[in-house]
Amino acid sequence: MNAKSVIVVTFFCLFAGSACGDDGGSIESDTSGNPEWTPDLSSADTTHEDVGTPVPSVTVTAQPLTVPNGKGGTIYGRKYVPEGCDSANPCPAVVLVPDELMAGDEFFGDDVPKLLASEAKLIVVRFNPPGRGIGSEKSDGIEDYNGITTQDALSDVINSLDKNSDTSDRIGVISFGYGLSMAAGALGRFQANKLEEVDFLIDVEGPVNRCFVTSAPFDPDAGVDGDGPGVSNSRCGFEIGPREVAFPVEIDPAPPVLICHEKAFPIGLTQKNCTDDAWWIDREPWNQIKKMKGAYLRLQMKYDHWQASRWHALEAIYLAIQSGGKIKYHQLNDVVSNKPLHVTGDAACLESGCFLDFEGLGNAIEFRRCSGTVCTPYSNPYNASMPDYKPMSLEHFAAKILPNYVKRMVTLDQ
Repeated sequence: MNAKSVIVVTFFCLFAGSACGDDGGSIESDTSGNPEWTPDLSSADTTHEDVGTPVPSVTVTAQPLTVPNGKGGTIYGRKYVPEGCDSANPCPAVVLVPDELMAGDEFFGDDVPKLLASEAKLIVVRFNPPGRGIGSEKSDGIEDYNGITTQDALSDVINSLDKNSDTSDRIGVISFGYGLSMAAGALGRFQANKLEEVDFLIDVEGPVNRCFVTSAPFDPDAGVDGDGPGVSNSRCGFEIGPREVAFPVEIDPAPPVLICHEKAFPIGLTQKNCTDDAWWIDREPWNQIKKMKGAYLRLQMKYDHWQASRWHALEAIYLAIQSGGKIKYHQLNDVVSNKPLHVTGDAACLESGCFLDFEGLGNAIEFRRCSGTVCTPYSNPYNASMPDYKPMSLEHFAAKILPNYVKRMVTLDQ
């Protein structure tokens, strides 16, 4: 297999100056970047309400997955194979990477991978990173907060797919939220060698640096009353976009956004604050996206699952451009690929229609935090203050929206 495609979601023209054009023009949809694929959301059912749980359109078989982790332990997960995928008819495959510190069986369950496998007709794998998982499917190892140990486990899972006879030569990774730190870390470290078979990364609303990871609403009752130590231009990307744009503080009636506070995730769990550059360097997509290759697609809804702005999506595109051409295809949503955008920030991109809004189906994805089989949806206070805010479930996103973008990446010809 060859590393043919890795999609990069890129919204940036901030430093391109006149090279981007002077007209501040509107954002175009990508209908020509890939002649074999044009956006077709007819199956997205975007005018209908997000009610009930979608049902797979074909039979999907869930198979236990055990992968040696290279350290004498085992990584547990499941592989979901839709009807029609076998050794005689191999299918593309994707590995799902969960948000925050959740296991694959917690965050995705069985419904999300089954729906994606069914509607995109590809093999889907979800796995439990080291130290995570429910009951007998808890993977061996200790939690390292998406650092090198976790990234190595993802690499082992991807390599196990390469050895399956029912898998074609198209392999991708789809990360959700903080899972981007694991995915970008593994691909940035290994895509030139043992992960060269990975064609694309689809990044669903991942935070790109420690300041986005640790962002939290002002909450004096909980003691979150100011920024923590370590906030700086270089650590937070303020040289690309100013603080007040990336982390707005005047968004009444929602509370201001604070960063790097000692009680914020994951500082409260690790005691590793934003000054600890040695700890963060392995866990920041900021450092790893620039090292990736192939194709990269950023999916960003109108309302982010946690951030008060969508600025981290713009920074993700900027980082893809900084790969020096190693990322050969990069794109944000349906905006024209491989081109700087005529935007100067979050508000202009929002006005131009960069971000995803599917009418009745929703303009946000409802992420969830889970403890075992008990999950609680969450979002940021900023979203709740927006009159048109309409979240969709992960299940509806997997059934109605994500398959179209996966098909784009699978059929991408580079």
